[in-house]
Amino acid sequence: MLISIITPFYCGNSYMAGFYQMVEKAAKEFLAQGQERSVEVIIVNDSPWERVELPENESHSFRLIVIDNKKNQRDSSIPRKWAGKGRRRICSVFRPGR
Repeated sequence: MLISIITPFYCGNSYMAGFYQMVEKAAKEFLAQGQERSVEVIIVNDSPWERVELPENESHSFRLIVIDNKKNQRDSSIPRKWAGKGRRRICSVFRPGR
């Protein structure tokens, strides 16, 4: 079973460390539940002038994909290129402070 976590990114580097830790904890808990499970995290960068800064030198238990939009799309919560790929989606947007 593949779980995809898709989250938009807009000028959010100050939140990446907390997001990364939260996803790592959830991925480890999910993977511990059984075999043939995998987790992928898709970060859609909707601030093309800013590079997504990921924690350095840390191993993680999930596959990480960063999609850089060349232009601000205003609604990048679920990228169109991922829709219809047979993926089961459970969408939750990480919003610090809420």
